[in-house]
Amino acid sequence: HDHLAPYRELSQEYITRIYVYRAFNLSPRMHMGNLTCNPYLVISNGQDDINQFSNVKNAAENELNPLFFQVIELQTEFPVNGSLDIQVWDNDTLGQDVMVGATTVDIEKRLIYKKARGEKEYRRLLSPEMSTSQGLILVKIDILTAEQARQIKADTLSPPQFLDYQLRLILWSTYAVKFPQLENRGLDVDQKLIVTANFDGEKGKDIVKNTDVAWYAAEGCADWNWRMIFNLKLPCKNPRLRIAVWDENLLDRNEALGEVILNLSPFFKKCLLEKTPKTKDQRRIVSFEHSRYRGVGIGSLKLEMAMVTKAYAEENPAGEAQNEPNVDPFLPNPKRNSPPWAVGSRALDWLANRRALVLCIGGTVIIGALFIPIVYVSFAST
Repeated sequence: HDHLAPYRELSQEYITRIYVYRAFNLSPRMHMGNLTCNPYLVISNGQDDINQFSNVKNAAENELNPLFFQVIELQTEFPVNGSLDIQVWDNDTLGQDVMVGATTVDIEKRLIYKKARGEKEYRRLLSPEMSTSQGLILVKIDILTAEQARQIKADTLSPPQFLDYQLRLILWSTYAVKFPQLENRGLDVDQKLIVTANFDGEKGKDIVKNTDVAWYAAEGCADWNWRMIFNLKLPCKNPRLRIAVWDENLLDRNEALGEVILNLSPFFKKCLLEKTPKTKDQRRIVSFEHSRYRGVGIGSLKLEMAMVTKAYAEENPAGEAQNEPNVDPFLPNPKRNSPPWAVGSRALDWLANRRALVLCIGGTVIIGALFIPIVYVSFAST
C-alpha cells in the first residue's frame, strides 16, 4: 500500500470553494451609543492577493444575524495554503475595524482524509480576546482540483425570499390577574388594566400594540374583544410575540404585572408550508408569569391568531380594536365598568351616595376662597 499517495496528490493545483450562507448571534460592539454590528467577511489561505477575499465594501449595517450568501474561490497550493481562515469583522466608519470572531479550517487534512467535498456546517467564531463564542457561521467548503473546478459549476446562492403576511391577533379576555409581589400576593387587580403585545421578529424593528384601559376590572377579569394587526415578513429571525398585562397608572409609570412569550415558529412554518391565503391558530388560554416571581400565578389571557397573505389582507381588510371593518371575526364592544368621569361610573355613584360630604367640602372651599382675601387685606393694612 502506498502511504505517500495522498501527499503526492497535494502537489496539484487546487481551488478552495467556500460557500458562506449566514452568521448568527454575533457579539455586538458600540456604535454611536448603540450595541450592534456592521459585519463583513475576510477570508484567506495565504498572503497573496489570489489567496484573500474581503467584502468590506458591502458590509451589512446594524445586523447581528447577517445574510451573506456568497461563494468565494481561492487558489490553493500545498503546503503553503493548507489552512483556511474565515473571519467576521465589524466595520466602524468612525474608528478602527475590529474582528468579531474567526474560525480556522485545516483543508490540507481534509484533502488527505478524503473529505474534500463538504456539507453545510456550523462553525463557532472565536476571538483571542474572549473566552466564549462570538457567534456562529454557516458554511460549506469544497476542495477541488483546477480541472474539477472548471467542470463543476458552483451552486448559485441567493438569500431567502421574504413573503408579506399579516398577523391578526385577537385578545378576548383576561382572568384573575393578580399582583406578583409578596406583600400584595393574592390580591386581585381591580382598578386599571392594559395589555400590550410586542412582535420583535427583526431586531430593532419591534412592532408594539396596546389595548385601551379596562377600569374597575373586578377580580382582575376584563373583556377586551380587541384586534391587533401586525404587518410582517416571513421567514423572520425571531418569531416570537411578547404579551404583557399592566396596572395602568395615571401619574406614574405603568407597573408590569406579568407577561407571556409565544414562540410563533411552528405557526409560521405551517403558514409557509400550506401556502393558503389564511391560516388560523386555535383559540387558547395562556398564563402570565413575572420574571422575578417564577411560579406565582398572575392570571391568564384568552386569545386566538390568524395569518393572512398580503393579497388576502388587501381584499379582506380588518380594523384594529373594534374599528371598521369589524370583521373576521366581528368583535362586539366589551362589557365594562365605566371610567370615573363617565355618567353612572362607580366613582360618581360613590360621590352621589355621599351628598352631604360633597356639599360640606364644596362649601368649605367656597368660604375659604371668599375669606382668605379679606384676611390678607386686613393684615396688609396693619
